[in-house]
Amino acid sequence: MKRILLVTSSLDAGGAERWMFNTLRSSVRPWDMEADYYFFEDVADDAFLAGYKDMTRRIAFGKCRGPEPVKLLSIAAGLKKFIDEGGPYDAIHLNGTKIAYQMVVMRVGEKASIPVRIVHCHTMLTSNLEGIKLFIRNLARRETVRRATVVGACSNAAAEVCYGKGILENPKYRLFKNGIDLERFRFDAARRRVVRESLGMGDKTVLLSVGSLDSRKNQGFLLDLMVEYLKTNPQGHLVLVGSGPDRKMLEDRVVALELVGNVTLVARSESPEDYYCAADVFLLPSLSEGLSFVTLEAQACGLPCLVSTAVPPEAKATELVDFLPLTAGAKAWAKTVKAGSMQGRERYCDVVRGEGYDLESASHDFFDACLGA
Repeated sequence: MKRILLVTSSLDAGGAERWMFNTLRSSVRPWDMEADYYFFEDVADDAFLAGYKDMTRRIAFGKCRGPEPVKLLSIAAGLKKFIDEGGPYDAIHLNGTKIAYQMVVMRVGEKASIPVRIVHCHTMLTSNLEGIKLFIRNLARRETVRRATVVGACSNAAAEVCYGKGILENPKYRLFKNGIDLERFRFDAARRRVVRESLGMGDKTVLLSVGSLDSRKNQGFLLDLMVEYLKTNPQGHLVLVGSGPDRKMLEDRVVALELVGNVTLVARSESPEDYYCAADVFLLPSLSEGLSFVTLEAQACGLPCLVSTAVPPEAKATELVDFLPLTAGAKAWAKTVKAGSMQGRERYCDVVRGEGYDLESASHDFFDACLGA
């Protein structure tokens, strides 16, 4: 029996956690593999936790709190204890963006003699460091790459941000494409009619954005866009699907900008495919992205996508995606928004599959990296 230890910061419904969840339940998961999961923080999404319990042997939550040095010591001690109690493991895989956390996990894995040690970056978020902080970050980066046996990322751009410009030539580097259940997001005209009727959309042009409501996703920019868009498209309607810390701020701004009736906020949905079908265009004004699951999902549903230049070019799996810098401003974004045709939307699911973003293909690559499966 092969055994893999999965590690990440916290259990929520973010893109990295959804990727791991979908990968574990994919049809290409090796039958002779057991998975354990260790989380740095005791923060859990109950729905995800129940699903993970069905797919894993052991799950534990650490106590990652306090100043940064204390957090690093806590991660190292908690992870070592988990390995000592449940090991040995054939592979350890870390989903994480903080390079210091990556360094600690790879060090613990190396000392535990785990033969396959994988770090995996899902974001392009970074900090403008200088002086001693920059020196420490670069040191941690070098140590991470040295101790890992596989250095992975969801896009080449994310890899360079996280590990440096030379990483793409490093033999340890491996691109892990974000696999999604493409058939789930294939356009369905009947579903579109039902969802639009339930939302009271009628003949309105529906602009959609899906993602956590937080500053990195930058949904406040879309409210400014709507102010401009409605000047020439009074039948426009913005739907924001997601939950997060910015929800109250966004609700207050909808009122302040007099957009009540033109903007709908929908709590994080277990069926985002419904909203992709109902929409006419997809928008993503993120400040940083690793690759963007939602842009791939939108394309699989045949939606024109207007995204910020913070989204890596690999997210353009079809001709449906246009990039525009946020510095162009909300007015330019509003002028660039183009609703798509309903004709032929269902075929884009197969186009995205042809680019290698289907769940089975991407999951096979991951298990191959871990276990040679």
